Amino acid sequence: MTSFKLHTMKFNFIPYRLNADKAELKFEIKYLATDNGIDLYKAKPKTTILGFLVTGVNLYFFEGSLITVYIHLVAKAEDFSQVRQILESRIKEKGKTFKIDSGEVIGWENESEFLGLVYGKSGNRLYLYYSIREYSIYSL
Repeated sequence: MTSFKLHTMKFNFIPYRLNADKAELKFEIKYLATDNGIDLYKAKPKTTILGFLVTGVNLYFFEGSLITVYIHLVAKAEDFSQVRQILESRIKEKGKTFKIDSGEVIGWENESEFLGLVYGKSGNRLYLYYSIREYSIYSL
């Protein structure tokens, strides 16, 4: 059986660095709200990631440090398996699939981070969820 918690697993293709301070960010962000001490910002997205267009990026900060990133992809239902294959090729590990109320997540984690490809049941949502494991809403 393959272990999903390999310390060598790298997510360096994600253009955001977890634990970064807001002041370190070299792109435009806009404050949206605060809930339970977590500050939500919207970032002006890079145009593509892994060859897929990006429609939006949400950044979550705790005490000024980036803890979670949602990267919304312009992709259709039929793109899900292609995005998964690209991620598995890049990460060099198969993702673990699990169901959530609103759809399905393919996940990878290392000692400190979780990366998920989240697919909505309706087929109109496909995004990358990248978080510090301690703050992640998902776990393998």
